Amino acid sequence: MRRYARRVTDRELDEDMNPISHEHADVSGGRVRAATFGAMDGLVTNISLVAGVGGAGASAHTIVLSGVAGLIAGAFSMALGEFTSVSTQNEQLDAEVAVERNEIEKNPRGELDELIDMLTDMGMTESTATTAANEIHADPDGAVNVHIIHELGVAPRTSRPRGWPRSPRSSCSRSAASCRSSPTCSASRR
Repeated sequence: MRRYARRVTDRELDEDMNPISHEHADVSGGRVRAATFGAMDGLVTNISLVAGVGGAGASAHTIVLSGVAGLIAGAFSMALGEFTSVSTQNEQLDAEVAVERNEIEKNPRGELDELIDMLTDMGMTESTATTAANEIHADPDGAVNVHIIHELGVAPRTSRPRGWPRSPRSSCSRSAASCRSSPTCSASRR
């Protein structure tokens, strides 16, 4: 989406030019967090490993081998850790969705009143909030989604992190950072 620094006249507007963008960057921390954490972990652990082995008076071959082993082990560790943490997060979200679904089935009036209160707290009049809540609760899946969004602050339909796409990102950024600090990679760049 393009952004414009100057004011665009109505005559200039067409389907490709929209001076107001409603698209936002991903601020949930998924992609950037995995890459940043991987890079920082790779720098700190590999530098520490290589410095420790070198400080112990090991041969150059042993230092290089330790650095490469640390890089590989760290990359696998980051990938599996990312996958496991995301899987656990999704399981917790699924459990909370099941709890909310159960509450709506067992106590529909209470959940409807709860949604009316949430909507009035957001600034709707009580009559508008009641109408909106009734329309939302007409679709049980939609009602669960809205309650989860407002009660937990996550959208179960759209904000489910996926472990496998993030695992390589975390692993690769860790490996790249480790390689930059490794004597093996430094020597090969000369």
